[in-house]
Amino acid sequence: MEEKKTDLRILKTYKALSDAFFEMLNEMHFEDITVNELCERAMVRRATFYKHFADKYEFFGFFIRQIQDSFNANEENAALSDAPYAYYLYLFQECIHFLQQHKRLLDNVVKSNMFPAMLEIFSDEVYQNVLLHMKQQQQSGTKLPASPELIASFYTGGIIQVLRLWVTSPNAPSEEDLLHEVSAILSTFQVMQ
Repeated sequence: MEEKKTDLRILKTYKALSDAFFEMLNEMHFEDITVNELCERAMVRRATFYKHFADKYEFFGFFIRQIQDSFNANEENAALSDAPYAYYLYLFQECIHFLQQHKRLLDNVVKSNMFPAMLEIFSDEVYQNVLLHMKQQQQSGTKLPASPELIASFYTGGIIQVLRLWVTSPNAPSEEDLLHEVSAILSTFQVMQ
């Protein structure tokens, strides 16, 4: 939900829910997680959960945004200000690194019956993040070759499909090889501008 998170109680609630959700995703599939169990583990009242989120799907979107926010908090602005493409490589690299560090969670998500729905939520969140970044680049004077919406759609589709191929392929390349190939692809688009 779009809500200012200035109240310390709200921040603590979000952190408790996110930590509990993260633990639960490491233990079980998404469809096996109930709001009741999540609230019990987080020690948050159900009424509080529903005050902020309509259901666990909306919470999953919030959870993804928090992960992206942690990526953005770590980004080196100097390296990303030269071209929007550096941002895509950075975002992709952070996603790959996160997935490598949390293989059990990834395995539970991929094997979940809800994987397509979760992938759609993930895709929407990545799109919103990339779109926001494109609009910021445009406002700071970067000349974009197309509308921010079209560029965000294009790159989000690429990021999502490459990640999907990487996590589901039995012959997936190493993290290093994948990043090298994605970097080469992004460099090609940068040269073509």
